[in-house]
Amino acid sequence: MLPEETKVIASPREDYTIAEDQDILVGVDTVISEELKKEGLARDIVRRVQNQRKDAGFDIADHIETYFETGEELAEVFTTYGDYIAAETLSEFIRKAKPPAGAHVTDYEINGESLKLGLVRRQQAHSH
Repeated sequence: MLPEETKVIASPREDYTIAEDQDILVGVDTVISEELKKEGLARDIVRRVQNQRKDAGFDIADHIETYFETGEELAEVFTTYGDYIAAETLSEFIRKAKPPAGAHVTDYEINGESLKLGLVRRQQAHSH
């Protein structure tokens, strides 16, 4: 049998997508791991906090306190990626609690779960 008489039939495995271009066949895993999904949600939360900081008129260098109320899945993202979220948003702390009076509060929906974020600007200690 000659090679040109052979026909390769590509049928993707479940959870894989096949792309073909100029005789190159590539299989891509389409399953997003839980970890990757949570990391994406953490980035989404950071983006929203950054936008909310701007809306609140906070200075880019202002440190903040972040309060949140949400469901189980997003609460887990805050637990797992809390340090990352805090570092990216200059949050002195992130607390699962009702935002205090005077906080800049915004309601979101991320991944089908509601999220209430409350931001408070930290008072900077002035040096004399």
